[in-house]
Amino acid sequence: METVGLVGVGKIGLPISENLIKSGYRVVGYRRSSLAEFEKVGGIAGRSAADVGAWCRVPMGSSNRRAADRSSSSLGPTPSPTKSVTSLRLRPRVRSSSMAR
Repeated sequence: METVGLVGVGKIGLPISENLIKSGYRVVGYRRSSLAEFEKVGGIAGRSAADVGAWCRVPMGSSNRRAADRSSSSLGPTPSPTKSVTSLRLRPRVRSSSMAR
């Protein structure tokens, strides 16, 4: 079973985690506050962002930019060629004035 790590299992990361778990992935997650909801959907609670990075080949983050920068720098040593770090940070949709009605 492939393990995916997710730093930031809150409003955005929790549904992503739940979908990954339903699809057959083992998901290790971390957030600064409670991990109870995450564990309830079947996630494995990491003790830190570095712990998440140690568990998996592809750690991901779904936090605001400042928290994501802190978390990704906490994932441990520079990833090996078989490890990559993916950001799930969403950018707000910008509508041009010609599109707004």
